[in-house]
Amino acid sequence: MYLATCTRPDLAYVVGQLSRYVQKPTQQHIGGALLWASRRQSIVTQSTAEAEYVAACEACMEGQGLRTLLIEVFSYLAINYRLGIDNQAAFVMATNPTYSRRTRHIVLRWHYVRDQVVKRTVELWKVKTEINPSDLMTKPLASGRLEKLSGIIGMTKNHVPKGLSSEEGVLE
Repeated sequence: MYLATCTRPDLAYVVGQLSRYVQKPTQQHIGGALLWASRRQSIVTQSTAEAEYVAACEACMEGQGLRTLLIEVFSYLAINYRLGIDNQAAFVMATNPTYSRRTRHIVLRWHYVRDQVVKRTVELWKVKTEINPSDLMTKPLASGRLEKLSGIIGMTKNHVPKGLSSEEGVLE
C-alpha cells in the first residue's frame, strides 16, 4: 500500500487489484512481467545489426537476473523467458553459434545471448514489423496501428492479431 499512499495516489486501484494475489501468485501473474529500457550502449558498433545484437545481449542479461530472482521467490515454478528481436541480421547472429567474418571482432562478452540460447534458458523469436510493440514508444503511429499495438501489450482488448493474447499483457 506504500505505492498508493506515498508515491502516486492514482495507483490506488491498480495496487488494490494486484495485492489480491500477493499471498499466492501463479504463472499467470508472472506472465505480465515486462522490462523495457532505453540507454546509450557502452560500446561503439559498426552496424545496426551489431547494435541490435548488443542490445539483445544486454536484454538477455537483464532477463537472466529477473529469472534468477523469480526462481528464488517461486521455487515451485519452472521459469524460462522469451526475448524478441526485430532485426533479422541480429536474430541470425544470436541463433547461429558459429563465428563468421562479420562477428569475429565482437568481444566475447557480447555472445552471452548465444550461450543462453544453447542452454535453452531463453527462447528467441523474430518480432514482425507489423506487430512490434516497441513501436508504441519509438515511432509516431496512425490511430489504427496505435490501437492494434495497444491491444498486443494489454492496454486494450481491441485489435489483437490472431495468435496473440492480451490477457496477460504480453505476447504469447
